[in-house]
Amino acid sequence: MADKSSIVFISSRFPYPTEKGDKLRAYQQIKQLKQLGHSIYLVSLSDSEITTEHLAEMEKYCSEIKTFKIGKFQIFFNLLFGIFKLWPFQVSYFYSAAIRKKIKTIVYKINPDVVFFQLIRTAPYSKGLRCDFKVLDYQDAFSINMQQRAGFGLTGIFYAIESLLLRRFESRCYSWFDKHLIISEKDRDELVLKEKEVQVLRNAVDTEFYTPMASHHDYDIVFVGNMNYEPNVKATVYLVEQIMPLVWKQFPAAKVVIAGANPHRKVLSL
Repeated sequence: MADKSSIVFISSRFPYPTEKGDKLRAYQQIKQLKQLGHSIYLVSLSDSEITTEHLAEMEKYCSEIKTFKIGKFQIFFNLLFGIFKLWPFQVSYFYSAAIRKKIKTIVYKINPDVVFFQLIRTAPYSKGLRCDFKVLDYQDAFSINMQQRAGFGLTGIFYAIESLLLRRFESRCYSWFDKHLIISEKDRDELVLKEKEVQVLRNAVDTEFYTPMASHHDYDIVFVGNMNYEPNVKATVYLVEQIMPLVWKQFPAAKVVIAGANPHRKVLSL
């Protein structure tokens, strides 16, 4: 990447507010790239409302922002289209041929040095783009995530099918990009990409913002995350129902706080 590059950053969700892991990672990547002197042009899909406050926050770091709303009616046809192409549901969910044409026009107009794609959900938008350098951030090995949720019943069968489709797509889309990123070595090793290079770019902690504070604390254990994300829901229930009873035997006054957006009913019941 040149010292001062122009970058089109394509995300499947608007990066702000940062209540989900993928949005938080995108927000910080854009922020850090801007601080390094690069020009960022954000192209974001969204299946939810983007407020003026959300836009104002990202305008601090982006030279230009273009958003595409995906409505429920369109999502239905996206999923139907994906079935015939044997795409994973979470890839077809975010894909629109009409939006792809508009993104091609945007990239052609800006003529960036780099087009950055966050998650394989945005990978189909890379096809046919005229750009010298395309980057894909896998972020996680989603095929393994789905495989771990697979089991009996309709939901378990759905996850098993999605895992197989994701495994196929993760490997297939590799050749569409010049550079590949992922968060951890474990996820990198789980990808079915024989002898192909995927660079680990870990999540980090902003130590200037998160500094030790001399203050009174009301809680002994804090669990923070998106509380509508199934692995977090299961982990929270396990913490409260399986681990804390052992803790309370020795420390009966120990207190727990569970913090996060859109809490699932199982979390609320705790």
